[in-house]
Amino acid sequence: MRVLYRLDGGTVAEISEAMADPPSGSALRTMLARMEEQGLIERRRDRRENVYWPSTSRDQAAQEATAQLLDTYFEGSVTSFVTGLLGDDPERLPDDDLAELERLVREARARRRTGSGDS
Repeated sequence: MRVLYRLDGGTVAEISEAMADPPSGSALRTMLARMEEQGLIERRRDRRENVYWPSTSRDQAAQEATAQLLDTYFEGSVTSFVTGLLGDDPERLPDDDLAELERLVREARARRRTGSGDS
């Protein structure tokens, strides 16, 4: 998916060329077919080749993947997820990441107070 987002779509040859360690052409076509069946990508015929591209924006895909991760491994608990990120190592997250998380929490609280949340 990273390659498709970076390319903003492409043919099997273009996708393979952009990969660090590409599978065989037939294996890549199989992977793309499965991703299409799952609704992750779309395909159209352009001249004699199929062109593939992500079916959702990178941000939307990240939100959906995060929600699935939360539900699957953390029973929907953001606190458990963040605790898992932090672990027992206080140096695991650099200060700039911690500052950004604090900023995001402040913004979420402000949005909740003003009623401008997405829920």
